[in-house]
Amino acid sequence: MKNFNKISINESYKVEDIICTTSIKKRLNSLGILKNSSISIYKKIPLGGPIIINVNGCNIALEKKIFDTLILNKATGE
Repeated sequence: MKNFNKISINESYKVEDIICTTSIKKRLNSLGILKNSSISIYKKIPLGGPIIINVNGCNIALEKKIFDTLILNKATGE
């Protein structure tokens, strides 16, 4: 599990699981954030701001508390 403070910009991660309510999980799924999908960290906004990730070529801003529901592992060389 990757902590918000431990993730690196311009790194790829694999979504191992999503731990949240059904409505938020459905919204993440519609954005392309699925279990076993790959995401890249584009930018972290300081002081509790959103985090911008890249999923399937699209940049998406997620609120920190929603991002924290993602269980991530660093992607191996693909």
